[in-house]
Amino acid sequence: MKIKNLLIISYLTIILGLSGGFYIFVRIINKKLTSRNIKTASSGIHEVVSKNYDLSTKVLVEVGEKVVALKAYEAAYQLAYLLKDIPKPYNYADLRTNKTLRAIATMSVYSYSGKGGYIDVYDTNGMSVWHPTLEIEDTNYKQLSKKYPKMWQLVKESFTKSFVTGYYTFISNDGVEKKEKFMAMVHVTNTPFVACASVYINDFFDPVQKLIENGEKDARDKAYSEIIKTAEKNESNTMKISGSVFIVLSVITIFVGLWFSRTISTPIGDLSRAVRKIADGDFSIKVKQKGPPEIVQLAGAFNRLGGQLTTYIENLKKEVAVRETYQREIDIAREIQQSLLPRTFPPFPEHNEFSLYAGVQPAKEVAGDFFDFFFIDDDTLTLIVGDVSGKSVPAAMFMAVSRTLIRTICHHEKDLAEAIAYANNILCEDNDTCMFVTLFVANYNIKTGEMVYCNAGHHEACNLQSNSNIQQFGKLSAPALGVVQNVIYKTGTYKLGIGDRIILYTDGVSEAHSPDKELFGEERLFEILKRETSKSTEELYDIIIKELDDFQGGDNFDDITLLILERYRTD
Repeated sequence: MKIKNLLIISYLTIILGLSGGFYIFVRIINKKLTSRNIKTASSGIHEVVSKNYDLSTKVLVEVGEKVVALKAYEAAYQLAYLLKDIPKPYNYADLRTNKTLRAIATMSVYSYSGKGGYIDVYDTNGMSVWHPTLEIEDTNYKQLSKKYPKMWQLVKESFTKSFVTGYYTFISNDGVEKKEKFMAMVHVTNTPFVACASVYINDFFDPVQKLIENGEKDARDKAYSEIIKTAEKNESNTMKISGSVFIVLSVITIFVGLWFSRTISTPIGDLSRAVRKIADGDFSIKVKQKGPPEIVQLAGAFNRLGGQLTTYIENLKKEVAVRETYQREIDIAREIQQSLLPRTFPPFPEHNEFSLYAGVQPAKEVAGDFFDFFFIDDDTLTLIVGDVSGKSVPAAMFMAVSRTLIRTICHHEKDLAEAIAYANNILCEDNDTCMFVTLFVANYNIKTGEMVYCNAGHHEACNLQSNSNIQQFGKLSAPALGVVQNVIYKTGTYKLGIGDRIILYTDGVSEAHSPDKELFGEERLFEILKRETSKSTEELYDIIIKELDDFQGGDNFDDITLLILERYRTD
């Protein structure tokens, strides 16, 4: 059906609908007016009462906080006075038997409606000394840090400050009830103790708040009753006015509808035919710019569309060609970079003294991280893990230079400290981009398990021992390569036991973060290592990479490099 006919039918339908629904329309208008008046009056009353309620609540809460703080100060002062004559170091068991001290350290905090909280005392290590609940005594509050992180934050802050206040959310044992709890903590002078007053601050003033709420309800009910009476008086007048307006509008609507449908439908029909030609590829089509201003603007925009589409398609073809060229170059760069790194595993099948697996997971198309391993003599295997500053192509180029340079130097210079110092001086020359690389290098004796290592700005290595213990080593506090020339690097020594595994990695592992910005961290890595001790080096590598990928939601923020070597028994 043509748009002209649709518009005429629409207007006639409106007129008939108005005739049949006139009575309902008037009734609805009256109800809406009544509802609006009730809403307006209730809103005004509610706003005034709410502001009074909010103000009184704020004042009451502030007063309550000060009362609780005073209770904490009172307990701290009394405890300081009683403890000054007791010799140090304190014996907590003896202190708890002192009834006077216990009475002060666990006294109740009262509000207008009764008991609202209590005092407890802990030391500056977080250990509970006195508590109204005896089972909590001798418990370190750090154990509750996961369930109540905000509480633990306030407790830690009180270790170094004389007065701390704050809120945290208390959760009942069944996990159903949650309430805001206020804490005021005061350091007990000349002791390692902190007096803490805790209350549910909102419970202090429930009776007053309920009175305010009831007053608001009474005011709203009274206003509602008055508005209903006024609305009933206005209903008959509204019916008369509505009838007159309806008749006038019906006549006007018929004539306006006929004119409006013709004015709009004609140019829209022209545009519809032109669009079909555009769809067929004829970008030269034009339409007449006539009709209402909006239709004229639409026609003008349509007439410009053809030329813009032609230009856009040409530009799009050029951009696609450039992107394809760039992507081909990136693919080549990735292939070249990966060809520089060891890719065959196991790398030395003729050696049964160890198992080795490593890999790089780039954050971009190419990575700035790298690893390497090679024999410099029959018994010495050199292990390298490096992390170049930055990402993508620049980092990948610097990585290629660094990896080639270090591999070459290590083959000729057996003194690891001298080799790294020499490589650093070369990388510092003409380094206008100020790029650098952190590095962990180790010369590992495959027969004895002993290694000599050098750490250039990298984090520590990790040893997963055969008994599932984790041991970190390798912190030497030397700068990264490429930062400053003539650095004197030092080496350290370490020995792997039979069944021990050394794990070298970049900060893409420990500093990986989830979509919620939570860090993966070394503790999570160590948990995986302890849990999967029975896995091979390759299986362990795959498990860690999968855990990192799941943690980050498939979106790597930084390159991830991991090298795992396990020492085997050879007799």
